[in-house]
Amino acid sequence: MAEKSMLVTTMEWNGVPSFRMIPINVDCPYVDVIFDPREKTLAVISSSVKEKPQMLPKLNDKGQLLQIRGNDYAQERRIMDAYYEYYIQDLSDIQTFINHFAVNADHPVIKTALETDYNK
Repeated sequence: MAEKSMLVTTMEWNGVPSFRMIPINVDCPYVDVIFDPREKTLAVISSSVKEKPQMLPKLNDKGQLLQIRGNDYAQERRIMDAYYEYYIQDLSDIQTFINHFAVNADHPVIKTALETDYNK
């Protein structure tokens, strides 16, 4: 059961008070949750992975970057595992998520981060 499987902790995000949620047991479906107080967005990183194409620097057989012209370097497309990411922007939905998963959903930093306008 994933319910109540995360702990809210205080943190700063770009110099302003915020919070993150960390898993507290192996049943938790998320590896990290971070609240961006300026954008009022909850970023949720799932423990599930998917294959995702990524552009990476191309290396020679000695592990050095392959330079193509000037200061440009060759790149190649590789398929890598990446965690699913979700972004919740509705404040009511954010509160519902916190109430469902956090053992300490009454942590005072949540109210501060959700209600304060840091864009003034």
